Amino acid sequence: SLMDELDVLHKPGLNEELGATAVMGSQVATTFPEQRYDGVLGVWYGKAPGLDRAGDAIRHAQYAGTHEYGGVLALTGDDPSNKSSTLPSASEFTLADLHLPILHPGNVQEVLDLGRHGVHLSRTAGLWAAIKIVTAVADGSGTAEVGAERIAPVIPTIEWNGKPYRPRVTGRLGGGVANSVEREIHEARMELARLYGVENRLNRITHNPSDAWLGIVASGRTYHEILAAANTLGLAEEDLAANGIRILQLSMPYPFDREIARTFARGLEEILVVEEKRPFIEGQLREALYGMTGAPRIVGKRDPDDRVLVPVHGAIDADALVEPLRSRLLTKLDPARLAPPLQVDGTAPNGGPVGGRKLIEVLPSRTPY
Repeated sequence: SLMDELDVLHKPGLNEELGATAVMGSQVATTFPEQRYDGVLGVWYGKAPGLDRAGDAIRHAQYAGTHEYGGVLALTGDDPSNKSSTLPSASEFTLADLHLPILHPGNVQEVLDLGRHGVHLSRTAGLWAAIKIVTAVADGSGTAEVGAERIAPVIPTIEWNGKPYRPRVTGRLGGGVANSVEREIHEARMELARLYGVENRLNRITHNPSDAWLGIVASGRTYHEILAAANTLGLAEEDLAANGIRILQLSMPYPFDREIARTFARGLEEILVVEEKRPFIEGQLREALYGMTGAPRIVGKRDPDDRVLVPVHGAIDADALVEPLRSRLLTKLDPARLAPPLQVDGTAPNGGPVGGRKLIEVLPSRTPY
C-alpha cells in the first residue's frame, strides 16, 4: 500500500546521531554489490541541539561522501527567538565547521527552490548540503510556484590532480584514507560547492544603482525583513535605487563567494551586514575585502563608533531593524526623506495609524534561482 511505501521512505531515528548515521549509510550502500537502485536521496532533519549532538556522525558522513545519484540534505532548524526551544540558536558556525555548504531560504518559495538546488549541490560536490530554516520560515505560510522545469541546475566541473574531478563515496575511514579525503574536501569538494553557488546565481545583487553609496548584505529571512524596515522608513523598493542603496541577497552564505562580494563593494562608502546572532557573514566579508583598494567600511553588529547596531541576541525582525537602518541612512540622506520615528505607543508622530507597514515578500513569480 501507499502507507507501506511511505513507511519505508521515512524512518524516525532513535536520536539525531543515529538518524545521521542511517542517512550516511544510504550513501555508503552504493558501494555494495547488487544494488536495487542507482542512488538514494537521504534527508536528515533536526533542530540546533540535534545538530550539536549529531556532529560526530555528520563529520564522518562528510568524509564518507555523497553519491552522484543520491545526495543528502540536512534540514537544520534554528530558533533565534527561543520560541519553542530550551535555548536560542543559530547553527552557521557549526555547519561550516562540519564542511556543510549552507543554503538559507527566507520564505516558502525559497525553501522549495533552494531545496532542489541542495540536492544537486550535494550530488555535485560529494558533500551533505544544509538548509537553514529559522522559526519565522518554519511557522510561516505563503504561496509558491512548483514544477519540474522551475529549477534548471548548472553543474560545474573542475580539474583536480590533473583530471576532471568526480567525488566518490567510501566506507573506509581513518588513517591515511581520512588524511587524503581531508585534502579532497578542502581542495575539490568545497570548491565545487562554491562554484555551484556562483554558476546558479544563488547569491544576487538585487538592487544595483550605478551611484550607490550604501550596500546592504542579508541572508534568508533577514533579507525580507530589511526590505520591510526600509518600507517602514518610507523607502519602497523603487526608492532604494533612487537613494543610492545597493543590496546583496546571500542565499548561499557558505562557502562564501568572494568574487560577488568584491563586485558588490566597488564604489560603496559603507556596507551594512544584517544577520541574526553572531557575525558569520560579516567576518567572511571583512576577510574578502581586506586589502581591496578603496574598500568600504563595514558595519553590522557595531557601528563605526563601536556602539551596538544589530544585536547579537534575540530575533531580528523588521521593527528591530528600522532604527539601525535609519542611523546608517542619515549619514548621507536628508532626514526629510525618511518617515519619522514612531512614538512610544507605536503610532506615528501625529498620533494617527502607521501607514505602509508591511512585510515585503518575494513574489512566487520572481525569476527562479
